[in-house]
Amino acid sequence: MILGIDGRLANEEKRAGVGVYCSEVLRALHHLGDEVTLRIYLDERPRSFFPLHGDAAEYVLLPKTRFWTHRALGASLKQSPPDAFWSPVLSVPHGARCRCIATAHDLAFLTFKDHFTWRKRTEATLQARHAIKHAAHLVADSECTGRDLEAVLRVPREKITVAPLGCARAFSMPMSPIAAEATLRKHKIAMPYILYVGRIQPRKNLPRLIEALSSVVAKQPRLKHRLVIAGEDSWM
Repeated sequence: MILGIDGRLANEEKRAGVGVYCSEVLRALHHLGDEVTLRIYLDERPRSFFPLHGDAAEYVLLPKTRFWTHRALGASLKQSPPDAFWSPVLSVPHGARCRCIATAHDLAFLTFKDHFTWRKRTEATLQARHAIKHAAHLVADSECTGRDLEAVLRVPREKITVAPLGCARAFSMPMSPIAAEATLRKHKIAMPYILYVGRIQPRKNLPRLIEALSSVVAKQPRLKHRLVIAGEDSWM
């Protein structure tokens, strides 16, 4: 069986949550061995940190172009289709001649519209509706997203599989005390602290996190925790 995968998010220099998800799924799929041949579609050569190397997968490099998913990738899936294709986001290439599966992480662009620019919201909505119409099956990474797919976009429940996120192996390998101390010193972080990691944008609701911690500390003066926010600026 040949499984095609859009691997671009795992090849990004600064991977957000979905990029990490894509990377870890690719790493896990590699262990299927000879049962499945992975065909990875990219718009540039795999970087040094890409999770698969050498003959672990087939690579199809398609030229960068506007609307790459539908123009370049869609054309490739039409001309030389794999047995199935998986997209790590809620997007299905136009014209694909194979069974397509797509993952929905959330429908925040519909349930929290004010937290997105008009352009981001419109693009995401069009992509989602096209994916729902043309995908053979959808994966939701939480029960909440599964319910939203049913209630907001009217997707039949039998077309949805909820597959909760796992935990990367790196989290079971504690950092050495020396390396940890060096990291804290580099970023001028004092113990104790609470860490937030994620892109900085309205839908993450960071003001509420700051208010919550302030409220707790006000009621429990013995708590000396500071809030550390780590993430890249995103839209709005």
